[in-house]
Amino acid sequence: MNKGKEVGANEENDFSSEVKILAKIYEYNQVKKEFVWFKKLKSSLSDELKNREVSKALDSLYKRGLLDERWENIGQGWARCFFVSWEAESLARSFFENIQNKGVE
Repeated sequence: MNKGKEVGANEENDFSSEVKILAKIYEYNQVKKEFVWFKKLKSSLSDELKNREVSKALDSLYKRGLLDERWENIGQGWARCFFVSWEAESLARSFFENIQNKGVE
């Protein structure tokens, strides 16, 4: 019976991770007007998420069509950069604004 509770908690944590990551990628893309790649994303979320959580959430978001990626020259070489897909733009903006508002309260 505990196993069911653990699975539910894991699914909630996975969703929470995806929300944070989608909001963070939106922030880099639309607010800061910067490229964001795995190492940069991982560093910016290091206090909240483990590397494995970031990888798992990115994979899930990409499979759902909420993220796009492309190779960009970031100055010190090439990196696979992440972008919120146009279909998910308003959703990502909403997540970003909600997280920003919670930080202000």
